[in-house]
Amino acid sequence: MAMVVTVVAFWRNALGFATLGPFLLLVRRHREVARVARGERGLLRHEQWRPLARGFLAATSLALHFATFMTSTRMSTVAMSTALVATQPIWQALIDAGQGVPVARRTWLGLRWPGTQP
Repeated sequence: MAMVVTVVAFWRNALGFATLGPFLLLVRRHREVARVARGERGLLRHEQWRPLARGFLAATSLALHFATFMTSTRMSTVAMSTALVATQPIWQALIDAGQGVPVARRTWLGLRWPGTQP
């Protein structure tokens, strides 16, 4: 039975959150959790919103990655899809260079085609 790739990506992330989510509460101090439960203060402080937004962006990017990777495996071979995913460091270096972030020569040498001499 074939499943829609976006459904697989959603449930993969949802199950990961359900597994790791309870540990988020354990990391917080017991007294702080009790104060939130009693309604004495909000669930998140003002300074906690930025990491939460970044985490949401990271999770959304991961879900998009899962959806596109699983789609690519249906449109091509698994080997070709894996090879495409393996180009991520090259894309990251190109994006950094495009944004004006200096990329070390050593990094470019590390990204050269396998088997070629520098």
